[in-house]
Amino acid sequence: MRKFWKWILVLGSLLGGLLLGVPVAHAQGVGYSILPLRPTNQQNRKVTYYDVHVNPGQRQQIAVVIKNTQSQPQRLQVQVNQAVTDSAGVIDYSQAHPELDPTLQVNMPKLFSQPNQTVTVPADGSKEITLGYQVPTTPFKGQLLGGLYIKQTQPGKRTNKGRIAIRNLYAYDVSILMQEGASVNADLHMHRVGVSQDNQHRLVYANLQNAQPGIMRSLSTKTTVTPMDSTKIVLSQNKPVQMAPNSNFNYQLPWGNTILKPGKYTLHMTARNGQHEWFFVKNFTVTQKETQSLTPANPRAKHSLWLYILLAIIIALLLATIAYLLYRNHKNQQSQA
Repeated sequence: MRKFWKWILVLGSLLGGLLLGVPVAHAQGVGYSILPLRPTNQQNRKVTYYDVHVNPGQRQQIAVVIKNTQSQPQRLQVQVNQAVTDSAGVIDYSQAHPELDPTLQVNMPKLFSQPNQTVTVPADGSKEITLGYQVPTTPFKGQLLGGLYIKQTQPGKRTNKGRIAIRNLYAYDVSILMQEGASVNADLHMHRVGVSQDNQHRLVYANLQNAQPGIMRSLSTKTTVTPMDSTKIVLSQNKPVQMAPNSNFNYQLPWGNTILKPGKYTLHMTARNGQHEWFFVKNFTVTQKETQSLTPANPRAKHSLWLYILLAIIIALLLATIAYLLYRNHKNQQSQA
């Protein structure tokens, strides 16, 4: 009887592990910090990023102090990247080799003599890093935007038991904003529209382009999709986005549980940025081939359903086994009496 209950306990523990999951790693702090040093040509001294006024042909430096809070040296990668807009509509400084918009005139990493370097910061110590740049001799209008991107390089280590101890690698980014003179008027364009997939989520996309060297900090969008020549709304979304100067991205409108049948559709968008407002209307076609090639909107839900069915079967078998063993044990006690 003791063996019986021992097996029941083991099965129950395994089942609980399947239902609740087992944590395999815990984050233990960043391990370092950074302090951007304001240069002499800093315009707004209240912000923590580099906001510098430059002149044609000027040579200048930016500096940052990296403090290591760990008891061992750390190797860190320090790089200057061009600012772009990612698929979520957020300004991104993390890409070392992004796809650049054709309207971009000045690629910020090319202004720096060492845009990518690896440094070692001593244990429980700090190190000041300087990066020199030269402004183009030809005057430019508007804003140049990039970012100082600092990330750890150490991978996870293998323990003696043969298991992988996962350690998160942390990164910081600091904007680098350069400006010579007056700002420029905003200019937003919409190009191709169609259907696609991102992280196994079906979506309608519309390529938006900020064609001017100016940041769009608070671009509000209101988007609907209707069948062509119809006012029936099949998809809708209100979403705030940001756009880096001279950049483009595929604005995403997820399908969710909506089924877009093959046919012709129209995307309507109203976009506002401050006092500027744009209206876009674009027709697009969803083909039978496209609907078949895209996976379901939420494949994990399907997998989860089968997992719950499997767990329900295991639970039913476990309960039936317990009932049978209890019944047989009761019968044995009666026969012995």
